[in-house]
Amino acid sequence: MDDLSKKYVGKFIGKDQIRGIAVLAQTTPAGSAVFEIDLGDGAGKTRLPEKALVLSVTDAPENNYAEGLSARINAIAPIIIEAAEEYDLKFYEVRALGDAVVSQLTLRFHRAQNFLWTGNDKNFIPGFDPMNDQSILDAERVISSIPKLEEVKPDDAGE
Repeated sequence: MDDLSKKYVGKFIGKDQIRGIAVLAQTTPAGSAVFEIDLGDGAGKTRLPEKALVLSVTDAPENNYAEGLSARINAIAPIIIEAAEEYDLKFYEVRALGDAVVSQLTLRFHRAQNFLWTGNDKNFIPGFDPMNDQSILDAERVISSIPKLEEVKPDDAGE
């Protein structure tokens, strides 16, 4: 068993036990490692960068997702505050900062979503939600291309 497995296998992320872990070739923009974590028991696999992994792993299962989220948010908040201080933001400018962050993140998700739907980045239009241009037939085309592992029933999907 490698050092990474010794450190994490058997521990938990939320209520799911870590069954396996591997370092991916992908890194974060700052160069941190990204891990693929096998959570077993039907929970599947997830990817987490090193900083999120360290904050998310516990020795015992936890049903409270909010605690893990709170730990990540509390780790990021001082970084954002420090940046706001470096640029001497006024209190009334903080909302504009939050809006700009949400806007830029939304743009990234929309671009990814556009590519997933169309396989083509040329038709991406910034500021336009690609979902708005898709029909139920487009959705069925995508759904029919998903490899069949197990049929998901509406009740299983939280509907």
